[in-house]
Amino acid sequence: MCGKFLLKSDNLDNTIINGYASVFNVIDSQNDLIEKGAFENISSDNIKFLWQHDSAKPIGIIKTIHEDNYGLKFEGEINN
Repeated sequence: MCGKFLLKSDNLDNTIINGYASVFNVIDSQNDLIEKGAFENISSDNIKFLWQHDSAKPIGIIKTIHEDNYGLKFEGEINN
């Protein structure tokens, strides 16, 4: 499965997105398979919202992030 997200707001003040950063039991493009429980202790306190995993290109903040039965669900706010 490739990225799946829902655009909740798009205006001049902010853009809020939510979706799954990772899903369970699907082999990804790097041949990795993530199992349920991998993110059970995750916190948004130490996660950066980056463009293409580039630490020099932050694009916003992670508002919420948690593991559910499907994968790693998040909501983020993109800087405008």
